Amino acid sequence: MAQRSKSFRFRIPMAIKFGDRTRVGSVKAIVNIYDDKIATTDSPSLKKNQMDFTMMLSCLATPEALKKKIEEANEEQVLAELTRIEALKELADIEAQREQEAIVFSLELEDTRRKLKDAIEEIDNSKELEMKLAVTILYANLLQNELKTVKEMERRLQGDGIKTHLTIS
Repeated sequence: MAQRSKSFRFRIPMAIKFGDRTRVGSVKAIVNIYDDKIATTDSPSLKKNQMDFTMMLSCLATPEALKKKIEEANEEQVLAELTRIEALKELADIEAQREQEAIVFSLELEDTRRKLKDAIEEIDNSKELEMKLAVTILYANLLQNELKTVKEMERRLQGDGIKTHLTIS
């Protein structure tokens, strides 16, 4: 390893941890402080150290970015799950409403069928009564015609009786 100059040393606080944003900021501040010194020095070992330090900084930033992306993905997943749960509740409500409507429809259909059956029975009864009435009217007409015939015969007999009575006298 190449030796570092005594006037230039990286001092990174021991308290820096990878998951802490404020500490990443302090690492960035340290890089900014020493960046000018590294840029002015042409030593290959210092440039290598600068590249290593920059890599370390990007590694520190990468977990934060990944953590942020994971948090965003988790939030999206939670929102998607909440939306799914809400949709399932709405589906259950709709299914319950459809079941209620099906029950009401079934009862109405049953009532309509009963009314239709009653109407058909009433129509059949009406037809039967109509036939009985037609037969009764037919008998009444026959009786009326018979009555007319009997009355005519009676008139004839009375008319013949008067003539015969007149002729006898």
